Parts: sequence; C-alpha cells; structure tokens
Amino acid sequence: MTGPLPGILGSCRPGYALGREFYTSDELYQSELAAIWHGGWLFAALSAEVPEPGSYVLYTVGTASAIIVRLPDGTVAAHHNVCRHRGSLLTTQPSGRVRNFTCPYHQWMYGLDGQLRQCQAMPAGFDRSAYGLAPVHVREVAGLIFVSFAGCPPDFTAAGKTFAAMAGPQGLAG
Repeated sequence: MTGPLPGILGSCRPGYALGREFYTSDELYQSELAAIWHGGWLFAALSAEVPEPGSYVLYTVGTASAIIVRLPDGTVAAHHNVCRHRGSLLTTQPSGRVRNFTCPYHQWMYGLDGQLRQCQAMPAGFDRSAYGLAPVHVREVAGLIFVSFAGCPPDFTAAGKTFAAMAGPQGLAG
C-alpha cells in the first residue's frame, strides 16, 4: 500500500470509533470498492423484477452499473451499462422492458444478449461482433440474482447451493 492509506488503516484502535478519514478518504473508498464491492458476488435483484423477456433492472455500485435483463430463452444476462462506442450510459431508467438497448448518443443498438445489432457511419469492414456490451458475471438461484463486477469472480458453486437450500423453500422464484 502506498500513499495515506496505511496511515489511515493504522489509526484504528479497538474499542474506539473509526476516524474521520474512514468517511472522507477517496483513496479508502476506492480501495473498499475494488476489494469488497467489485471483487465478489453481490445480491442485485429478485427474479420477479425481470419476469419476462426484455424486462431489466439496473444495479449500480460506485461507478459500476449493470443492466440485468431477462433473455428470450428465460435465462438472465447482465451487461455493463456503457455503450462501447463513446462510453455513454445506455439507460438511466432503474427498470423497464425493452426489445433492445439503444445508446442515446449515437444510436448504437444492442440486443438483449449484448450483441451490437446496428451502428451508423462505421467504416467498411467494421466488425460488430467485437463491440458487444461488456458482460457482467451473473447467477440466478432460487429467485435471487447475483452479479460480480470482478474480472475473475470467486467460485459461486458453494454459495449457490447454500442460497438454493435456504431460499428455495421460500418460493421467491415465483
């Protein structure tokens, strides 16, 4: 660790309140986002929030925003809420139902699966398949949807089994 972070962390004293820096340090906030919020699995939505194809919800943590969407085959996908052309947010609506996602800036259109379907004024030979939405890891278990913004998230198998055993009998999937 470099910068003021070691000093901030070293100032903790058992039995005492956290220092002001824990609430105001941008460096500590960014470290916490990277290590905790963007490094593991997070509960993001209930399956009932995306009941039919095209239904979506946004899930945002810090600067990371995911579109969680129900696909035509009934599965759930998640994509970063960022157009691959100029980085505009695809949607700011917290939820809705769409046939596709269209960037408000240059009208690039993506399918529910995140594949780039239409783009205007691109040079000959432009490979649309290389510019789909960046995926976000997603798992749906017993009516609960989890996402991970990590490039290589921790294994979800054991957690999935635990959630299935605990949440399954609750009927959240319905």
